[in-house]
This record gives sequence, structure tokens and C-alpha cells, in this order.
Amino acid sequence: MSAHKTFIIKRKLAKKLKQNRPIPQWVRMRTGNTIRYIMETLLMKIYKGLYVKTVTFLFSGTTQRGVTGEELS
Repeated sequence: MSAHKTFIIKRKLAKKLKQNRPIPQWVRMRTGNTIRYIMETLLMKIYKGLYVKTVTFLFSGTTQRGVTGEELS
């Protein structure tokens, strides 16, 4: 990164610097150390900006309980 930065770049970097911090301990105690992530946000990180609205392809090998896709005889 260059030494001379515009104000807009500095502002973006400052925001990301504030966001990049550990999770507070009281949040871990409150949730019992089970911190869940929003799936759409996780997918946005995985695909680097491509917004994927449906996540059905992640669960292609599983079906809902009692649903097999076969007709009842």
C-alpha cells in the first residue's frame, strides 16, 4: 500500500481496523461459547462479493426428515 492515501481509503481502513477485533468474553459467556454466523454473510466472504441468496447447493446430499423424493405407493 502506498504511503500517500486518500481520505476515503483512510476512512475505509479505519473502519476495518475497528471491526477486526476479538469477540468480547462476555458474549462468549452469554452464549455458552456457541457463536453462530449469518450464512449469507459467510457465503459473501467465501465467494468474495458474489451475493448468493440460496444455500441449497450446500445441502445437496441431505433431505428433510421424512422427505425422500419418492412417491408413496
